[in-house]
Amino acid sequence: MGPIDFDKYEALGNDFVVVDASVLGDLDGALLARAICERRRGVGADGLLWLVPGGDAHLVNVFNADGGLAETSGNGLRCAARWLLDHGFATPGIDIPLVSGAGASPARVDGGEIAVNMGPPSFRDPDLPEPGGGDVASVDLTVGGESWSGLAVSMGNPHLVVRAEDDPASAPLRRIADAAGRQGGFPHGVNVEVARVATRGRVDARVWERGVGETWACGSGACAVVAALGIGGAVGAEVDVHMPGGRLRVAWTGDSKESMWLTGPAQRVFSGRYVG
Repeated sequence: MGPIDFDKYEALGNDFVVVDASVLGDLDGALLARAICERRRGVGADGLLWLVPGGDAHLVNVFNADGGLAETSGNGLRCAARWLLDHGFATPGIDIPLVSGAGASPARVDGGEIAVNMGPPSFRDPDLPEPGGGDVASVDLTVGGESWSGLAVSMGNPHLVVRAEDDPASAPLRRIADAAGRQGGFPHGVNVEVARVATRGRVDARVWERGVGETWACGSGACAVVAALGIGGAVGAEVDVHMPGGRLRVAWTGDSKESMWLTGPAQRVFSGRYVG
């Protein structure tokens, strides 16, 4: 594979290896992701950001640790924006044009944190189950004799948001995610969030990411949680979503045609050269 310069970034413990793909020629991104994200024999990360800077918009391809190509990643996009700022491709105070598999997602610096426009949520998508008679697909799962129910949401990638009355830390997240993959009717897999409403301005959540496993935080997952809870009026227009890695803020009017803004920290951890 040859020596590859990289940077390691993290957003609330959701970590990514970032490479400038414009200098990597025809290297296979999926192959690199599987090797470099491996936590014992590689650099170790939840995903690889295959970043092509420059032009009208900076291209961000997001590979999960298993080599699968994700449509988007809220934390990944914010890490990409921070990389572009750190490397002189972007300037604070000016919107940073990003595009991923889910489309355009402009980012900006917001009080020292990075905010990204995640676009509007969708409740009807080829990657989601059919809503049936309503506007939103409700998915019922059986896990170890217990019943769990969730709402399907797309943020450009598929999510199932399961509402819990108790602390999400006590939920059998992995088993719920496995059941969603088998029983839920998601043709290309699904990210699963278990969320509890603390107040209209705070939600506690855990997330299982497709192709990765449980992560400390998930940006698109935080948006999906607010979308699923917001359409039922359970949360307000600005919500702090607390995950094991920390807080992400999601701003949304509740209108399914309006974009969601995701804000939180993102920073470089270290830089290095991967020799494969």
